[in-house]
Amino acid sequence: YRCHTPGRALVDRGHDVVMDHAPPMERLAASDVLVLQRPSRQAAAQLAGVAVRDGKTVVVDIDDDLWNIHRSNPAASAWTPDRLGVLESAIRVASVVTVSTPELGERVRGLNRRIVVVPNMLPAHAWPEADRLGERDSKRLTVGWAGSISHLSDLMLLTGVPEAILERFPHVDFAFAGLREVPFRHHERIRLSCRMSDMRP
Repeated sequence: YRCHTPGRALVDRGHDVVMDHAPPMERLAASDVLVLQRPSRQAAAQLAGVAVRDGKTVVVDIDDDLWNIHRSNPAASAWTPDRLGVLESAIRVASVVTVSTPELGERVRGLNRRIVVVPNMLPAHAWPEADRLGERDSKRLTVGWAGSISHLSDLMLLTGVPEAILERFPHVDFAFAGLREVPFRHHERIRLSCRMSDMRP
């Protein structure tokens, strides 16, 4: 959502936006701005360097402190020193770095002083409006959560809580997006999906 939401907003304003996990170098020539979200491959750092050399605006976006992932987190092993080095290289050359919190901004300020805080959030149109809520079964309540496997430890703070709520309140359901498993006992009123789109009512 840190890429697709602003990308859609730019398209709505008449801009051309292309999203690609591995954009080819030739696409850069036709672009004014290059946005890299958590760049970790050498090709991304090279792309950023070429873009800066050609006078393009380069934005690097990060929303987690990837230097301080607890070793118990499944994502910790993915962020090797080499990958962190690529990220740091891209941050150094970026025209601006967008981060999710002021604290994360302070963490990367030593690499680049041009920091803009863009909080994690979804736009208002992503949430059902009050009048639409009335069309649904008002006797049921769904508690939703979305995040990747790197946030599994956040959910572990709630161990036992969903089970207690489900037992006490039969009208409550839980929906978790972005994970194949959660640290809670299996329950028919706990829905899991790896894709956000599957969780929409």
